[in-house]
Amino acid sequence: MPRIPEEMLHALWKQLHRLPGQLVTTEGLPVEIVHPGQHNHDAGPDFRNATLRIGDIVWAGDVEMHVQASDWNRHGHQTDPAYNAVVLHVVAIHDGEAIRQNGQPVSTLIIPDLEVLSSRYDALLHSQIQPQCGHALAQLEPYVRESWLTRLAFTRFEQKTQRIMLDVDECPLGWEEAFYRAVARSLGLRVNAEPMHALACATPLKAIYKLRDTPASVEALLFGQAGMLPTDPASAADDYTAELAREYAYQAAKFHLSPPVAITWNHLRLRPSAFPALRIAQLTSLLCSQTHLFSQAMTLSQVDQLIDLFRAQASTYWDAHYRLGDQGHQPKPKRLGAEAARIIILNAVVPFRFAYARARGDLDQQELTIALLEQMPPEANAIVNAFANAGLPVPHALHSQALIQLHREYCEPHRCYYCPAGFDVLTADFRCVREDITL
Repeated sequence: MPRIPEEMLHALWKQLHRLPGQLVTTEGLPVEIVHPGQHNHDAGPDFRNATLRIGDIVWAGDVEMHVQASDWNRHGHQTDPAYNAVVLHVVAIHDGEAIRQNGQPVSTLIIPDLEVLSSRYDALLHSQIQPQCGHALAQLEPYVRESWLTRLAFTRFEQKTQRIMLDVDECPLGWEEAFYRAVARSLGLRVNAEPMHALACATPLKAIYKLRDTPASVEALLFGQAGMLPTDPASAADDYTAELAREYAYQAAKFHLSPPVAITWNHLRLRPSAFPALRIAQLTSLLCSQTHLFSQAMTLSQVDQLIDLFRAQASTYWDAHYRLGDQGHQPKPKRLGAEAARIIILNAVVPFRFAYARARGDLDQQELTIALLEQMPPEANAIVNAFANAGLPVPHALHSQALIQLHREYCEPHRCYYCPAGFDVLTADFRCVREDITL
């Protein structure tokens, strides 16, 4: 039998009282789980304050779980008084008895049907389809699925809130500067997210605020900090680049700035409209044209309004260019597309609105922020497409964000046993019956 993770036993224990059939100890006593207890993630027994009926006696105490029963002694529980309140030892393999520090034996329950459970888990681990549980999520009861996806979405934004709060504490201008960095990161898409974030971190928002009445100076500052300008203006490919280089030298000296070391910009498999130089020019326009960007992003109530807010248009030089100094092409205004604006809303606006509301204790605004996602179409990426191809309806971005969270927190690390769909696959036709039991 393949070895299963102890974490799977924890997940199974939480649901075992809901599964059909009868549990029994190694001594033949029936076990009824009145309450499985509270999962303990700190030192001590795995579940605290459980209520169990073992035979004719109702016990209130702790539950400890191990893949192998001999782990009880291997982990030193036999000498630890913290385990004297354990009333049941739940194991996958019964290769020893558990004795408390006070010398009293602990009743042992072997998880039934473990061979089947383990075989199904092994099949999920080695499944070549995506998602690995196939159509299981699509086949869940709709209310169960909706509850699970909503929980995943909230968990995703709770995690993002923690990271945002750390960023806010580190930024000289607090929320506004942390938001500026998040917007820059979103503009970089996946391939240039880190370089754009590094650029924003290296270019203080305070300096941009002082220069935003002259967008060319802001553009020079950002391109210089991005490492895209020549140190000698005379070597520039065109007059505009040369002027930016001269302006950057002046502004960098005034603000005591130097570009970060070795920012690597990626162009491979990018459409020209997403080239980093053009995105930096659009970021310049956004920062200079919107004097209250953060406050508007936190208060506009309609998705269409937010999309218009971020559809910045690069300066006229970029009408005929995608990179500094490249050969000119047919002039066309370079306005940020609606889809790019939606990515900013998903990756920056919604998480910041949720975190900002959480910081102020505004529960209504948290719910309204999540509701914004229900106004937006789902992302079209490999993760979301895989679930959609498996028959799952994905009507809006709230669900697609939940599916990304599901994939990263449960599917990729193979924690299928904590997902209702995966749990159903693992425990299908779970017998949970011992034929030798006498009632």
